[in-house]
Amino acid sequence: MANIRKPNNPAETSLKQDEARSTNKTNPKTFDGIKKAEIVYVVQKSSTKVHSGPLPDPETLIAYKEIYPDSVKIIFDVFQEQSQHRIEMETKVITSQQNQSKYGQVYAFVIALLFLIISGTCILYGHDIAGGVLGTIDVIGLVTVFITGKQYQYNNLKEKNPK
Repeated sequence: MANIRKPNNPAETSLKQDEARSTNKTNPKTFDGIKKAEIVYVVQKSSTKVHSGPLPDPETLIAYKEIYPDSVKIIFDVFQEQSQHRIEMETKVITSQQNQSKYGQVYAFVIALLFLIISGTCILYGHDIAGGVLGTIDVIGLVTVFITGKQYQYNNLKEKNPK
């Protein structure tokens, strides 16, 4: 956007034209038509401020305090309550996952033991093929679950700690 201002005296106009001719690499006749005006350029400056964190930066806290004096205390109290809630929820989730893992292992052991008992009983009563198939399936299932579980743990740790 250009603003046009009329100079106060004619000498100022010719001086500006001479300066323009000497500093610009354009055709000197470009400014011949401009005798009573000067071109003013507008420069606009823009700045951006970025803050990352759970709490506002100190300047923002000061601004909040000017608007509402108790606002900083409220912000810190809410932050503390939210942190405490998050810690409690994480503790519950971890405890629940540990219990689920523990009970899952116990139930898997009981089921595997029952399959082995049924397999042995089948073999004792003359059903060798059925008992052998049940026993084989039981052992293969246990080995598969063990290997798959270890692979899952390895992938989970690798995902949490990439190097």
